[in-house]
Amino acid sequence: MTTKRVARPLWGPFVALVGLVVVLDQLSKSWIEAELSGGRVISYLGGALRLVYSQNNGALFGLFRGHVLIFGLMSLAVIALIVTFHARSGRSPYMTLTLGLLLGGAIGNAIDRFRLGYVIDFVDGGLGRARFFTFNLADASISAAILLLFAMAIWPSLVGSRGSDVGAGDAGASRTGPQPGPTAAEPGAGSDDA
Repeated sequence: MTTKRVARPLWGPFVALVGLVVVLDQLSKSWIEAELSGGRVISYLGGALRLVYSQNNGALFGLFRGHVLIFGLMSLAVIALIVTFHARSGRSPYMTLTLGLLLGGAIGNAIDRFRLGYVIDFVDGGLGRARFFTFNLADASISAAILLLFAMAIWPSLVGSRGSDVGAGDAGASRTGPQPGPTAAEPGAGSDDA
């Protein structure tokens, strides 16, 4: 009899991705604060893309401003949920990527909320006075993860196997069940092909 168990998630790549997102996010915010906190603006593409220093005491893209403590506590709950989801995701590289981006972004912004009381945003895109919300690398990471989750909802096959391992006795069985093999009465039933 075989026992099925959920495969361990890809913790190594997950932690590495989370760490990379957090480090890049914090380094970019530190650089922006040092270079642009005096009001200087760096423009690209004729002003369609600008780097500006902005303090956001709201949520993603500056929404719902003025609730820093609430968002800080919500960030901690979200971080715990993401880790829990990853622990149950099996060996899915797609889920490791998606949840790693999501967790890295959540931690990056949570660090700002608890350390500074606001989140540093700096990427400002738009044309003329029509501007998009100002955001940072953590926000971009969260947004990419949300797009990956939407894609997964539309095309579930992107996630791949849920990662169930089979017992040692079923090593040759396919996902649809055991395949018939030669019986003792059939030629080659007991032969060892070298």
